[in-house]
Amino acid sequence: MTKYHYFLISLFTLAWIISAINPVTPENWLQENIVVFLWVPATILLGRYIVKLSNISYTIIAIFLMLHLLGAHYNYGGVPFGEILGEWIGSGRNQFDRLMHLLFGLIMIYPFREMFLRITNVKRFWGYFFPINIILSFSAMYEIYEWVSVSYLPSEISYLFVGGNDPWDAVKDMSLAAVGAVITTVILAVKNRQVNKSM
Repeated sequence: MTKYHYFLISLFTLAWIISAINPVTPENWLQENIVVFLWVPATILLGRYIVKLSNISYTIIAIFLMLHLLGAHYNYGGVPFGEILGEWIGSGRNQFDRLMHLLFGLIMIYPFREMFLRITNVKRFWGYFFPINIILSFSAMYEIYEWVSVSYLPSEISYLFVGGNDPWDAVKDMSLAAVGAVITTVILAVKNRQVNKSM
């Protein structure tokens, strides 16, 4: 690992410690951190033994996970910016969780696509199509994880964890991830085409 990797790990560790100090709902904080406990070691092990990603990808992953820690600390439905965002779009609902699902597709498509291309060496259409499907797969797995979790969590915690009682919550979350992934993929495709034309 490089010095920059250690910097990202240190920065993330600091953010995690801050997030762990007096979270609004400790039980929900712990539940949200299961993702962190799985994702961080998996990213480090993949980078060490299977495929190394660019600094841009590792930075994106760190930023996304630190934003997730913010949601874990306040509860996703209690993040102050989510209330402001809800007011901006004329909704009475805290929109931080919706923003995070959009960002998952919008920014995480980059490291997922990079990893996919380095492992498979697939190019052209499939190099754009399959990473979108990976985003959708992870988004669906997370929604299934939420669904399974509410079966054993106390009702007051499960309510916080799944973001309320909207029956279309999972559909909206996955749709936003898909929209974000498609937007970034189109931008990457256009940029790559311009670069190839100029060469």
